[in-house]
Amino acid sequence: MAIYIFIIILTLCIAAICSGLNIGLLSIDPLKLEILEKCGEPNERRAAKKVKRLMDDRHLLLCSILLFNALCMEVLPILLDELVGENLAILISVTALVVFGEIVP
Repeated sequence: MAIYIFIIILTLCIAAICSGLNIGLLSIDPLKLEILEKCGEPNERRAAKKVKRLMDDRHLLLCSILLFNALCMEVLPILLDELVGENLAILISVTALVVFGEIVP
């Protein structure tokens, strides 16, 4: 039972991280990122180079983030079904994903 609870919490954290990354990375202006890469402080330049490598293929980045998020959304009710009934598992998973996966990030 403790393993299920740990995996459920981990799944919620991964869903929240995916939602945050989706909003954060895909809202970055490529021009601002290029300016930071060329004219920023040394630590900003390093960070901009790393982020720019991710942003080079935005479609792959978006697909990866959405696949991980969908995986979390599918695993959560399955795990909750082992601990509580079907109806309660759906209610808890939908509520938790809305709150922790969409609103909080």
